[in-house]
Amino acid sequence: MDYQKLIFPIVVATVLFIAAGDKLGFLPEPMKNASRQSRSFVMGLLPDWVEPTDRNAERDQQIEQLE
Repeated sequence: MDYQKLIFPIVVATVLFIAAGDKLGFLPEPMKNASRQSRSFVMGLLPDWVEPTDRNAERDQQIEQLE
């Protein structure tokens, strides 16, 4: 059996489970909790200084200046 062919589907399934596993209604509650905990763990690996950027900040400032 060629294990290299299995790596990509397993990685894709893992990413999908972490990203949306708690939103799938057919999964039992322990699996939903595992997905939620996995996502919080992965997000916890990012440094604290990484924050989402506000793409509308410059536009908001321009609107305030016009008023």
